[in-house]
Amino acid sequence: MQLNQATVEHLKRFPPFQNMQQHVLEALASRLTINYFATGETIIPANAPPPDTFYIVKQGIVQTEQLASSARQYRDTFELHEGECFPLGAILASRSPGSQFVAATDTFVYELSLAGFQQLRAESPVFRDYCEQRTALLLEYSKQIIQAQYSRSSTEQPALTMPLQQLIRREPVTCPASLPLRHVLRHMKEQQVGSIIAVDENEQVVGIFTLQDLLTRVALPQADLDAPFARYMTTDPVSLPPGAPASEAALIMARRGFRHIVVADSDSGKLRGMVSEKDLFSLQRISLRQINLRLQAAQSVQDVAACSEDIRKLGDNMMAQGIAVEQITQIISALNDVTLCQLSRLIREHHPQVKQVDYCWLALGSEGRMEQTLYTDQDNGIIFQTTGTQDTQAIREVLLAFAHEVNLALDTCGFPLCKGNIMASNPQWCLSTDEWRHRFSAWVNSPDPMAIMHSTIFFDFRALDGNMELASALRRWLNQIVQQHPVFLRFLTQNAISRKPPLGLFRDFVTSQDNTLDLKTQAAVLFVDVARILALQAGSPHTSTVQRLKQAGPAAGLRQEQADAYAEAFLYIQLLRMQLHHQSAASHSPYTNQINPATLNALDNRILREAFRLAKSLQSMLAVKYAL
Repeated sequence: MQLNQATVEHLKRFPPFQNMQQHVLEALASRLTINYFATGETIIPANAPPPDTFYIVKQGIVQTEQLASSARQYRDTFELHEGECFPLGAILASRSPGSQFVAATDTFVYELSLAGFQQLRAESPVFRDYCEQRTALLLEYSKQIIQAQYSRSSTEQPALTMPLQQLIRREPVTCPASLPLRHVLRHMKEQQVGSIIAVDENEQVVGIFTLQDLLTRVALPQADLDAPFARYMTTDPVSLPPGAPASEAALIMARRGFRHIVVADSDSGKLRGMVSEKDLFSLQRISLRQINLRLQAAQSVQDVAACSEDIRKLGDNMMAQGIAVEQITQIISALNDVTLCQLSRLIREHHPQVKQVDYCWLALGSEGRMEQTLYTDQDNGIIFQTTGTQDTQAIREVLLAFAHEVNLALDTCGFPLCKGNIMASNPQWCLSTDEWRHRFSAWVNSPDPMAIMHSTIFFDFRALDGNMELASALRRWLNQIVQQHPVFLRFLTQNAISRKPPLGLFRDFVTSQDNTLDLKTQAAVLFVDVARILALQAGSPHTSTVQRLKQAGPAAGLRQEQADAYAEAFLYIQLLRMQLHHQSAASHSPYTNQINPATLNALDNRILREAFRLAKSLQSMLAVKYAL
C-alpha cells in the first residue's frame, strides 16, 4: 500500500497524470510493475511486433532511434526522460514501433500491460485526451501555468480565440436608414449607446453610425438634423460572421482604427450583434483604436515614435492577460504595418517625385511572416514598375532617397537598422519588377550558399504600402518558377536540415558557454525554414509559418494532426520568446532571445524538448523526401 502511494505521488509530478483523479491514479499504481534496464540494454528492439506493454520512465534516460527507409538510413535519435511514456503511437495504432528503445543510462521504468493501458483509457478522460493529442495537451498545460503567473496583473480576459458570438453583450440598437438624423440621435441617447446600426426590412446591415461620426460629420460641419440618416452613416460597414475568432476583429481594429465590428451571417447578411474594442480588451490601458488614431494623426516622426512605444506596451499588456502568442504577434505586426504606412505618408510629402512612381514597400523576414515580437530589427525592400519611356535608374534614385529617410525614421521608432543592410535604402534591394525576377531566377538556378541564405529572407516578402498587386504578381511568378526547379528545393532542404535542434546526448540541451540557447536562431528558425519549403512546394501564397504548416503541410504529405502539432510547437517557442521579452521590458533590460533551460519549470523543460523533437521529425520528413 505504501509503495502504491509512493508511485501515485511520483506520477503526480508529470502530465497527464498530474490532472487525473486520485482514485484513477491509485488504480493505475496497483497495476504497474517496475523493471530495470542496464545502460545500453535494449528495451524494445527495432522492427518489434506491435507492443503489448506501455512504459513510463521512472528514473534514467531512454534513447530512441528511428531508421528511415531511405538508402542512406537517415537516423532520428530522441531521448525520453523521467515521467515520459512510450511507445504510445505504436500501441494506439497496433503497429510496430518502428524505432528501437535503448536504456541510455541505468534506467527504471513502470510497465503497464496492454489490458491495463486500455482500462486506463476507459477510466480517465484526461488520459484519453493525452493519447489523442499529446503535444497539444502538454502545450495547453503550459499555457495555463503561464497565464496563472500573469493573472496577478489582470483579471480574467476573453481569449482572442473565442468566437465573436460569445462576446456579444446586448441586442444591437438599430434603425432604418430613412429616418431623420434627429430621430436617430434621440434614439441613441435613450438607449445610451455610442453606436447604432442601420438595417433594411430584412434585418440586413446597410450602415453604421458612431460617436466619432457624430463629431466629424454632424457637429463640426453643423449638419442638417432633419436630413436622412443615410447621408451621415458609414455604408456597407466591415462585418464578420458569428463564428469568426475575436482575433480577426482585433486585427481589423488594429489595421483600420475601428472601435466596433458588426457581426452578421456571412450567407444571409442578417445582423447578429456588434462587438466593441472594449469587449475584446476590457482592461486594456492602451487601446488598439487609440494607437491607430494617434498614428493617423501623427504629424512628425517623433509623434509616430511615441505610438511605437505604446505598441510595445500593448504587447506587454496582452502578454500579461494570457492572450495567445499567435494573436499577439499578428496584432503587433498589424500595428507595425500601420506605423510604416504613416511614416511613408509623412516622408512622401518631402519627396513629391515618389508620388509619381508605381511602387510597393516590401516587408521581409519576421515582419513578412507577421511574426514580429517586441525584439526585432528592419528587413525590407522596394519593388517598382517601369514603362518603356521611364529610366529605371532614375526611378531608383528617387526611391532610394525616400527609403533612406523611412529607414532612419523606423530606427527612431525602435526598429534598429539591419546590420546586414537588408533595407529598401540599399540599391541591391530597391529593384524593378524585372530586376527582382532576374535576381530570384539567379538564386533558383544557381543555389550557392549565398543564394540560399538570401532566399530564406527574401522569399518571405509581403506587401506593406503602395501598389500591392506588384508583390502579389511577384509571388505568383516565384511559386511557378520554384516548382520548375526541384534541385533548388533540394538545396533549400539541405540548408534547413543542417541546422540541428540543440538536443544533446545524455543531457537535455546543447547550450553555449553561458548555459543558454537562442530561441530564435536555434529553435524558431527550425520550423520557419521547413514551413517555407512546404509552401514553395505547394505554391502557397502564405508567408506565416503557422499557415504554411497547417495548409501547405498536408499538401506535402503531412497528416493534419501532424501539421497542427508542428504549428503548436512553433507557437510554444514563440511564447517563450515573448515571455522573455515581457520580462525584459518589466525589468528595463535589453531584449534577448537567450534562455537558460535550467530556469524553466519541469513542464516547460519537457515541452521544449518535445518541440525540438518535433522539429527533428519535421526535418527527417524532408530529408527522406529528398534522399539527404
